[in-house]
Amino acid sequence: MRLASVLSLCVCVSGCFGTTPVIEYRTRNVPVVIPCVEERAVVPSWATAKLKADSDLPEVTDAYMIELEQRKQYELELNAIIAGCEQ
Repeated sequence: MRLASVLSLCVCVSGCFGTTPVIEYRTRNVPVVIPCVEERAVVPSWATAKLKADSDLPEVTDAYMIELEQRKQYELELNAIIAGCEQ
């Protein structure tokens, strides 16, 4: 009887040492609440708003080129604020 219990114990213990454990990593997507940014983008004073009615063509062209860059920068700021709220 004692021999049978010792043999069964050896069989059980040897089963633990015979295999290597398999480690599986799983990704779980859990929504996390992120507070939205409360700041607002400051609207710049557009370059074309400063033009006079009798401005010549080079002044108008320069103002529109400057305003194009202003609008691109303003759009980047707005997109950054929106992205901060969507994460």
